Amino acid sequence: MNVLRTAYYTIIKSFRDTKTLKIQMLLPIILILILGTALNSFFTPTNFEKFSVYYLNEDEGTLSKKFDEFLNNEEIKSLIEIKDIKSYEKGKKDVENGDIAAFIHIPEDFSSNIQSGEKGCIEVLTCEYYLEGESVVKNIVDGFINGANAYDAVYKTGGKINNYKDYENIDNEGISYKGKIPRAIDYYSVTMLVMIMMYGMYYGMYSLVEDKYTNTYTRIKSAPIHGYEINIGKTIGNVLTLFLQEILLMIFTKYVYNSNWSGNLLITILILFIFSVFAISLGMLIYEVFRDYNKASNFVDLIVPFFTFISGGYVKVDILGPFVEKISKFSPNYLAQNALFTNIYGGKASDIYFAIAGLTIMSIVFYAVTSVLGRRSYN
Repeated sequence: MNVLRTAYYTIIKSFRDTKTLKIQMLLPIILILILGTALNSFFTPTNFEKFSVYYLNEDEGTLSKKFDEFLNNEEIKSLIEIKDIKSYEKGKKDVENGDIAAFIHIPEDFSSNIQSGEKGCIEVLTCEYYLEGESVVKNIVDGFINGANAYDAVYKTGGKINNYKDYENIDNEGISYKGKIPRAIDYYSVTMLVMIMMYGMYYGMYSLVEDKYTNTYTRIKSAPIHGYEINIGKTIGNVLTLFLQEILLMIFTKYVYNSNWSGNLLITILILFIFSVFAISLGMLIYEVFRDYNKASNFVDLIVPFFTFISGGYVKVDILGPFVEKISKFSPNYLAQNALFTNIYGGKASDIYFAIAGLTIMSIVFYAVTSVLGRRSYN
């Protein structure tokens, strides 16, 4: 009963602390709105836009003429607009200046080199500012080269070469992405919720020092209640406080911002609960390591933005580069976010199980170490 009573009053006291409650609730609500609105274009797929490509064919052979025919294919013309030019220097200069997406150049010895058994080369220059254009143009040229190699192999083995025919074997149908990938508001509803849960470490830290700050330590020492009962009760109360706050935040973003919280609701609740346990346990451990609330607070203020950043909380991890993408796996934020995204949008169930197991094990270890370090706190 002492444990439950302590947990109950801890929850009541936490929700009456309007200053902390406003930070825990209003900060993520504001950040989600700002980031979800400002960065929406980065998360919304757009229609592919046709772009221009310079083309210079200095070869008079039959193979280069086949490439001319290849570029006149309707499928190719729907992707790129070919602009014939007469100067190699102009094509190279405009690509370097970013005035054109790409430049395809066939040298004058292209056909003769291939027919004599030597290596033929189609030169492709691409602008670094048109990443999509680079991929499209290189795939087009590679497609022709692969086809030419196949024809050459058939010819050398004495096979019969038929003329190229364009068959309409593929139906183009639009695919709706709604609900399958997160919009900006969906993405930041998850990442900012996880971030503010990490700030819940303050609840864990303060629970170990509040009695000394409020001059109730002496009275507790003389009360008919064991120290471990107080610690367990406060821990349960803080976990439930943080958990209830995030449930309210999830409900708010779902019905006010129309954020996507689909998937298995029980799994979502389980992930949020376990991460609440994790955040409180980590906060308690950090305080016991520093044994100074101000130093512990400064440390939390450093690691929360760091973990949020490397886990893709502010910007998607794949934009930050391969190094950050690798170290992001060591962030607790990443475990929670990845599990939530997998539950909402689909993916490997093993990712969810791994996150739940990993956060649970770390929480148990943190509580055990905290208990050892602070075993004399209420002695």
